[in-house]
Amino acid sequence: MPLELDHVYAFCDPALAEVPILQQQGLTVGNGRSHPGQGTANRCLMLEENYFELIYLTSEEEARQNVLRLDRRAKWRTTGASPFGIAFRGQLLAEDRPQFWAYHPPYTPGLVIWIHEANSKRPELPMIFVMEFPNNPSLAEVKPRVRLEGQDILRHSLGSTRIESLIAFAPGAQWPLVEIVEGVRFEPAPRPHLHLHIDGNKKGNFAINELCSFAIP
Repeated sequence: MPLELDHVYAFCDPALAEVPILQQQGLTVGNGRSHPGQGTANRCLMLEENYFELIYLTSEEEARQNVLRLDRRAKWRTTGASPFGIAFRGQLLAEDRPQFWAYHPPYTPGLVIWIHEANSKRPELPMIFVMEFPNNPSLAEVKPRVRLEGQDILRHSLGSTRIESLIAFAPGAQWPLVEIVEGVRFEPAPRPHLHLHIDGNKKGNFAINELCSFAIP
């Protein structure tokens, strides 16, 4: 199973000012969940094919003690780390596997997430990680709707069903994998920015904060 986009996260403030902006655009935002032992929590815009995650810091102490050190990404303005993460699902190529290590999230026993080494070596880049499904499961088994909340959060008056493509801007951005993932691009820029193309029943562009913008072609 080749890699495909599973979800994208962007750090935000706990006040979640982005949520009403998304709702005003006709997008439903779920209630989210906390991540004990990682020091974070989220709210998600769930789509049929993939999803967008607003993530925020709940415990700086927990985040500092966790191997991911997401406190650095949450405090991107002072640390220079990227506030974004891009998750893929599928199977890693043999050429790419040595660049990844296994993360066992404390909030979901048994789950393994493969983290690219750039998370510590080049934190100015978005965090790259992979959810592997080794036995080639049916597509329904790996859809985000199965892993999170319920069907109601997939209904959007905007009619959106997927993130079609994205551009992640970052200082010195360079694609870190051998495999090219369709619809995902890195571009060099002085400051981090995430630009997402989603489908929908009306054309338009909008920003939810200084970091993230959306386009509906």
